[in-house]
Amino acid sequence: MPGEAPRVVDRKGYTELLGQLAPVSTRLAEVLGLPDELFVFGVDGLSLSSDPSTSIAEVAVALTSFTPMPSPIPDHGLHVVSRASHVSCTLVDRKRRIIVMHSVASILSEHRSWDSFMYAIEDTAAIATAMRALGEEFAFVVNKESAIRIIRP
Repeated sequence: MPGEAPRVVDRKGYTELLGQLAPVSTRLAEVLGLPDELFVFGVDGLSLSSDPSTSIAEVAVALTSFTPMPSPIPDHGLHVVSRASHVSCTLVDRKRRIIVMHSVASILSEHRSWDSFMYAIEDTAAIATAMRALGEEFAFVVNKESAIRIIRP
């Protein structure tokens, strides 16, 4: 509900929330790189953020509607939302300078896995690491369903 204050959830708590969608492996937890505590927002889907005043949902909306990114963007966050026949997840990680939006599951299939999302995070982080090594100026490497774009400062 609008105006409802976000609640704090620890790593175990948000892992359980994510596990309701698909099993969460130790490797996924490492690749996500999320902090020990996050804030859960009562918005469309599941939204976790390192900032109690800003949901990652706004980043996901900007990616799907091709509108400018919100400002400020929290240091870390994850937003899971169901649209039409699929469930997608958006990860924001300011330290690695990555934003990843990828499908996690289809309601048409009983198979649900974080694997493709995990691989998309790893690929995006590798691109960002390579760009930093080359001295490239960028704010974020964005991976939206395997389409890469660079957000410049």
